[in-house]
Amino acid sequence: MASTCASLNTDYAPSCAALKRAGGVGSFIYVANLGDIDAYTFDATSKDIETITMVATKTLYKIEGKKFKNSTSVELSVGENFRTFMQKLNVAFYSNTSLLNQAIETFANAEDLVFFVPDPGGYITVWGLDVNAGGVGDPWGGLTAESGTEESGVELNGRTAFNMTFSGEMRNKERFFNIDSSPSYTANIAYLEALL
Repeated sequence: MASTCASLNTDYAPSCAALKRAGGVGSFIYVANLGDIDAYTFDATSKDIETITMVATKTLYKIEGKKFKNSTSVELSVGENFRTFMQKLNVAFYSNTSLLNQAIETFANAEDLVFFVPDPGGYITVWGLDVNAGGVGDPWGGLTAESGTEESGVELNGRTAFNMTFSGEMRNKERFFNIDSSPSYTANIAYLEALL
């Protein structure tokens, strides 16, 4: 007898915007400690995250770099009772000082981070927030550094960034961040900038 515990209950019909969405990750990323996020809200229809409330005196941080050097990936893992999604974010950290190297070390040691990732298509995705575990007033999830490499070679244009991969197992794929039902990219960015 077939199981009806996890029956399919939805069509999948992407819009033209989804089919023609630009890929890649922008030149900057916002990041917060999961523990510094007090609460969040999401739209009941779109499931987009609409607001983030930070704990008093806590802020978002910004990682600046180059376009098309950061990347994301999601891997489905099939378990006995439910499926999980391994969310991964690769960030290229550029440095030419000991102080910047020290900041890279801080990111390597941080645990449970949530990232807001703008892309050239005008979207912002949220990585490291498990919306199917915990709750809006008790956020769960977080990505933590799993590996990092920096290489240099004999060429003048040799690789100069420290590439660090953050990962975490969630019960959902990444979510989109939109402050209202018809947001502009500029308004979404301004909202996040105000949390810095």
